Amino acid sequence: MELPISKQGEQLVLKQETEDTGDKPFPCEKPFPCTSCNKKFTKRSLLAIHIRIHTGETPFSCTFCNKKFTSKGRLARHMKIHTGEKLFSCTICNKSFTEKSNLTSHLRIHTGERPFSCTICNKKSLEVSRRIKTNHSFLETVRGIFLSAQFKLNFKNQITKQQIVNRFKDY
Repeated sequence: MELPISKQGEQLVLKQETEDTGDKPFPCEKPFPCTSCNKKFTKRSLLAIHIRIHTGETPFSCTFCNKKFTSKGRLARHMKIHTGEKLFSCTICNKSFTEKSNLTSHLRIHTGERPFSCTICNKKSLEVSRRIKTNHSFLETVRGIFLSAQFKLNFKNQITKQQIVNRFKDY
């Protein structure tokens, strides 16, 4: 299924892929590793920007609200909040977005596509959601504590989410 996207009068086409394996067509050499976290980069300049996460350096600031950023690109993306610039519009409902990725996520509302699923309960969602992770974090914590105790070796793969809920529902 193809969905039309408009961008400042131009017609673009968003093609929905039926399957995404996540495989890259060509291996990408990343010879510049971060000494703090070992994340690797293809360019020295990208490593330099990344290192600012660890140092806390934020050399780019917004002239409207003084919020600071680690890169020019992040500042430019932020500036759209103040300028109201929304170049990407849904041709189905005319809602506009500052980022193409936001429009892509929005289009799933119209198509009904739910490509992401929770690894705990398999609930499908439109986008990767922190809310799903938060809802299950308590259960995972309890499960981890429970398994770290005397039952870790014997029951690690046998205990289920429902068993945890049943055991701790009165607390």
